[in-house]
Amino acid sequence: MIVQRILETTPEANKIFADLENNQQLLNALEWHWVNGNNSMSSPYWSDKIGSDMLVKFTYAMSKAGWLVSYANPRAKWGEFHLDQKRIDKEFTAEEQLTYRTKARIKKYSMRYKENFAEDMVKTATGIKATGLIRKGFAKCSNLPFKLDVAPMAKYYDAILLNLTKSMDKVMVKHPTISNDTANYAVISKELLDYYIFNEDTIYNLEGNTSDSRGRAIYNGLKRVGNPISNKDFRSCMVVPQGIIIDRTDRVALREVYLFIAELTGSNAKSWNGKMLSGLSAFHNRALHDLDLTDEHDRKDLHENIWLERMYAKLEQIEEHGSVYWDIPLEVDATMSLGQIAGILTNDARLLDRTNVINETTLLDAWHVEGVPRLHTKTVGTPTFYGSAQSAVKLLKSKKLDYTREQITILNKEFSKGAFGVVKGLKDFLIQNANVDTPTIQMEIWDDKFEVPVNKFKAVGAKVNAYTVYDSTKKRKVTFINHDTIKVPDYERFKLYYPTGLI
Repeated sequence: MIVQRILETTPEANKIFADLENNQQLLNALEWHWVNGNNSMSSPYWSDKIGSDMLVKFTYAMSKAGWLVSYANPRAKWGEFHLDQKRIDKEFTAEEQLTYRTKARIKKYSMRYKENFAEDMVKTATGIKATGLIRKGFAKCSNLPFKLDVAPMAKYYDAILLNLTKSMDKVMVKHPTISNDTANYAVISKELLDYYIFNEDTIYNLEGNTSDSRGRAIYNGLKRVGNPISNKDFRSCMVVPQGIIIDRTDRVALREVYLFIAELTGSNAKSWNGKMLSGLSAFHNRALHDLDLTDEHDRKDLHENIWLERMYAKLEQIEEHGSVYWDIPLEVDATMSLGQIAGILTNDARLLDRTNVINETTLLDAWHVEGVPRLHTKTVGTPTFYGSAQSAVKLLKSKKLDYTREQITILNKEFSKGAFGVVKGLKDFLIQNANVDTPTIQMEIWDDKFEVPVNKFKAVGAKVNAYTVYDSTKKRKVTFINHDTIKVPDYERFKLYYPTGLI
C-alpha cells in the first residue's frame, strides 16, 4: 500500500529507486518498520548496503516529497531515517492504516504450508550457503504437514492466549503506551488464535529449514505465531493428517503411548516395565495435573494436560470399539545424547549403562550423582562436555548456585575418574589434538564430508568509517565518523567445534 503510493506520487525518488540494487528491499524495509510502529532504520547500515551517495540522493528526494524524516547526530556518531507519519496521515485514514497494518502483521506471523526441501543449506557467519553438510531427515521433517485439534484450543482458550502473549503482556506492563497500538503483537496473536480455531481443516508445516554449523535444524516456521516448536500448547494440539490404526492387540504401539503418558504425569518408575505400568495406571485413573490456570507457573504445564486428555480419549475408543485412528504425535527425547554417543565411540560400559543405551531393565537418570543436586551436575556437565575448561566452582558460581566443599570434591572425582570423565577425556583429546589455523575446517565423519567456516572471532582493533547523511530537519548533508571493530578468526576457540561437530 505505502510502497505503491510512494512510487506513484514521488517521481524523483522513483527514478533514484530504479537505480538501486536493493531497491525493493529498501522500500519493503521502510514499510515493515512503519507496520511495526514506524521504527527508525540505520543510515550507516543502508549506506554500506547501497552506497552513501545513493542513500543521500534517495533520502533527499523522499524528504523533499514529504515521505521521509532523516536526521543525523554527529556527536552520537549515528544517523537514521523513517517514514513521515504526517504524510501517511494525509494519504490514508486511520482506519485504512490500522486495517493494513493488521493484515500485514497477520500475513507475516501466521503459520502456513510452504514446501522447501533444501537439505544442504547451512547458516554461517558469512550467510546461508551450502557447505556439504546435508540433513535429509530434517528437510523431510520440516515439510511434514500437520493440522491442529481445535477442540482443546477452544476449551482452554483464555489460558492458551495468556501463554501466547505473556512476553508482550510483561513488556506492556513496563511500557504501557504499547497498548495504544491496536495492532500490537498481543492483538495479532489473539487474531491468529481465533483464525486457527475457526479454520480447523487448514494444513501447516514448518516451511523447510536450514542447519547451523552443528547440524541442528533451524526451522523457517519459527517466526510464526503458534508454531509448535516454540509453543508447547500448540504442540500438544498437533494432528498428523496421515495417522495409523491402533487396536488393543498392538502392544508395541500401546507401550509407547503408556510410556509417554508416564513421562507427562511425572512417573518416577525405575524400570521400563514399571514406567509403562505407571502410564497404564494413569490412564485408568484419568490422571491430570491439578492446575490453577490463572497462575502463570501452573499454566506452563497446561500442554501436558491437553496431551493427556487427547490420548485418554483415544484409548477410551480402543476400549469401546477395539481400535482407533491414532493421529496424535508423541514427543521423545534422548537421555543425554552426547553421553550416549561418547559411550559408543569409547565403548565405555559405565557411560552406556548410565544413559540407558544397554540397560534394558532399570531406568537411570544420567545426571544423577550421589550427594550432589541434579541441577548442579548438569550445570557443570553441559558446558564441560561441549568444550569449557572452567572449574566446577566457576560454573556453579556463574549460575549463582550454592554448593559445599564435599559436593565439589564429588563432582571433581566424577569428571576425572567416573563415567563423566570419559566424555570430558574425549572432548579434551579432540580439542588438544586439533590443528586449526585456517578460516574453515574440512570435516570428514563417516560418510559426511562438509566444511565448517570459522565461527569464533576476536577483536584486534577498529577501523574508521565516514558516513554522509541527509538531515531533513536541518535541510543539509551531515558527515560523521563511526568506528567498526576489526575482528579476526579466533582459532583457539574455534577448536571447541570439534566435540560438537562430532556429536
